[in-house]
Amino acid sequence: MHQPSERLEDVKINNITGRAGRMLEHFSGNIYLIEPENWTYKDYFDEPADEVKIPTYFKLLNEDFDKIINALSGTYSHEEKDQYRYYAVANKLINEYSNDVLNNTLTAPEIQLNKTELEYLNKAVITAFQNLKISSFTLEANPTVGYIQQNRLFAFLSAQATLDTWLLPHPKSDELFQRLLQASEKTI
Repeated sequence: MHQPSERLEDVKINNITGRAGRMLEHFSGNIYLIEPENWTYKDYFDEPADEVKIPTYFKLLNEDFDKIINALSGTYSHEEKDQYRYYAVANKLINEYSNDVLNNTLTAPEIQLNKTELEYLNKAVITAFQNLKISSFTLEANPTVGYIQQNRLFAFLSAQATLDTWLLPHPKSDELFQRLLQASEKTI
């Protein structure tokens, strides 16, 4: 909000246009361009068909390799604006390893990493997986929270002398707001 408009990546535009409509009600949707005279970019659909589009997942692996490695080790700064992108990729890699499909990503034609980088990435994913202290059942039961984040939360809670200050009281308790505020302000 209150930021200048930014051009969306073509892959994201394609993704959004493919999701127009109402789920289970309409099988297609309509996209309307409001104020076309203010549209300062070449129309997305006028692009040459032979343009190679690389999904963001592979693009980040190719272009931000070091940041992905840092996220796998849990050391990428949580203060950075794009931290969620890199942790999402790291968590996806760990998930692929746990499901024995990581090799599909590492051998995908979209990957532009050299052999040394691929070996390093593979080792980093395996190490990140082995460092998880939470059971796979718990990790899978919370699919909207990344493996690395759940592991950090588990380590934080395990280090507490008592969990009393982190337990949420009854919803009608006078302490509820303060406890929720404490939990929401905590960075791990």
